[in-house]
Amino acid sequence: MFQNVIPTINSLFASDTPYRQPIKFSWRLVQRKRRPFLLLPDRAQNIQFSLELYSAQRPLARLWRSLIPVMFKTPARALLGAVNAEAETSSALLRFFAEQSGLAADALPTPAIKFGGIAGITSRVVVLLCDAGGNPLRVIKIGLNPKGRAATDREAALLAKLPKSTIGCTSMTGQLRTELLSAFATAYFPGKSLATDVGIEKLFHAWLAPGSAVSLNDLPSWHEMESISAKKEPAIWAALSSVLSGKKISTTLFHGDFTPWNVRMTNLENIQAFDWERGHLDGIPAWDWFHFIIQTSILVKRHSPERVAAELDHLIQSARFQNYARAAGISEIIEPLLLAYLLHEKYVVQPEEGRKVAGQLFYLLWEHWELKQNQLLPAPPANDELPSRETSPVAPAAGFFAQINSAFTNLANIFWEPSLSPRFRPSLKSLIQTHWLALLVSLAWIALIANMPLWTNPRLMFAPFYLVPIIFLAMKTDWRLATLVAQFSAIVGPLYFYNANPDFMPFRIICWNTLMRMGVFQVVVNLFDRFGQSSVFQTVPNSTSKRNPIQSIAGSWPVILLTMLFFAVVITFDVLTSPQMLLMPLYMIPCMTLTLALSWRWGVVAAAMAAFLGPLFQRADPGYQVWEIQFWNTAMRLIIYLIVVGLLEQVRRKNILFSGSRRT
Repeated sequence: MFQNVIPTINSLFASDTPYRQPIKFSWRLVQRKRRPFLLLPDRAQNIQFSLELYSAQRPLARLWRSLIPVMFKTPARALLGAVNAEAETSSALLRFFAEQSGLAADALPTPAIKFGGIAGITSRVVVLLCDAGGNPLRVIKIGLNPKGRAATDREAALLAKLPKSTIGCTSMTGQLRTELLSAFATAYFPGKSLATDVGIEKLFHAWLAPGSAVSLNDLPSWHEMESISAKKEPAIWAALSSVLSGKKISTTLFHGDFTPWNVRMTNLENIQAFDWERGHLDGIPAWDWFHFIIQTSILVKRHSPERVAAELDHLIQSARFQNYARAAGISEIIEPLLLAYLLHEKYVVQPEEGRKVAGQLFYLLWEHWELKQNQLLPAPPANDELPSRETSPVAPAAGFFAQINSAFTNLANIFWEPSLSPRFRPSLKSLIQTHWLALLVSLAWIALIANMPLWTNPRLMFAPFYLVPIIFLAMKTDWRLATLVAQFSAIVGPLYFYNANPDFMPFRIICWNTLMRMGVFQVVVNLFDRFGQSSVFQTVPNSTSKRNPIQSIAGSWPVILLTMLFFAVVITFDVLTSPQMLLMPLYMIPCMTLTLALSWRWGVVAAAMAAFLGPLFQRADPGYQVWEIQFWNTAMRLIIYLIVVGLLEQVRRKNILFSGSRRT
């Protein structure tokens, strides 16, 4: 456990003179991925302050962080190994600590220490100094080995040049350099990590450099990227540089690792970014914004490449990003600039985590950019980081479980909403005030349709007629107003019928049918919302590769097999239950799955099967065996299923969330 801790602590408090006035420190060790992560003061007045060095992002990490203070108050603290060390109070580092904290060196409380750097390359630690009352006061970053010291000196040099009054910029309060270490101190900044990028555009606007535009070719990040990418990916670099080279842009302060765990805010007026070791004074605009979305999506949210791309899509489409792009002079080169950022991450930064998903993201965005350029650009190499999407026509496109997982992920994506760059929408109250007339007409239409089973035959279905106002509101207003009407119609229709004709079906079936209608109507609302959203990464029509039916089956047989089994189970359930029970959402699942996994043709076949086979086998009630009723209800089901299939196909063609599969 301590094989890496003790040498680091010894290096940290090493002294070139014998210890004459030593001070003792004692900690408890917190590990992360079996590596030393945090040293927490064993006798801290408030352990929560020491945990300020731990910016937990994932749910399990946040849970673990919240449990640590509890462990310190119980015998469970013994699970956190004890670490003890001595330091000479007259050493340069202890004098630096005393200067920064305002305390005598022999009165310094045990500081919290976070281990950093890159394993086996740079050795760095971050120290949190507290005052006599145990309140956080200074954050000190220390480089110990040659590369760690060089990185610390480079960051300190950049901090010294950052504009003091600019939002987000960190200022040094002191610096120390000895033969053994390099260190600098900054004031402790309270606040919380950013959960989303909402409001952060103010910081990025403030970081833009005033004055005349500069050529991209003259910027440090461009030279870093060019020196490596031109050798590693000559064809790709040639294509990107032909579009970007010579473009005039406004430079910006570039942080280089702008992520939630490196940024803190108390409000939108008080933000600070830390860890500037990759930064530049003359950086490329939008790269920090891209980095925030991509790294958070990959490392915190664990999103797929398609989901990461969709988060980026929402960011780029937003009015606030477009305003920033115009101010920075990059409105015409956003997509190639994003690809260049990913190339820079891959070959220059080379992050320890998330490289595989980032590589797949690059391939995905490259393919879309290639299609938009309407020319054949060089394809990225097919390796572990950038896997080829094309496969043998007679072999599965992916493993059995990978295909099944992809199918379920695509179904879940229908209900996806951006989580990192949320859309700004008017309040529901203002929507109702603006569209009150359309809402009133919709409610009147619902009231009319609710009476149709009473005026005609109670066994007849009228679900597609309820979709008319729902679709109208989804297309013309907002999904929230459409959802309000959809759920209202799903609930009111069955309850009104039960109140007027309570003997026709039991109340439990009324409740079941209400849930089924709610599901169907909400799917339609979500699909129309997706359909109405334009996509920056939209592919061109008929751009996907063609496969014959044999190739389609061979490449997607796990999904087809599981879908058919599910379809058989639904039909069996339909036969064994009351003919009055609606099962439309269950019948829709095979239609939606096959549309997303293969093509709309497969979805239409599934829709026809769902509309005809289910009712054909399960009508034990003589009242449902009347030819006219069977025909009408079958037609109503088919209309709903075809609407869903048609919408899904349109959404799939223009939404990057569903772009991972090739279609026939």
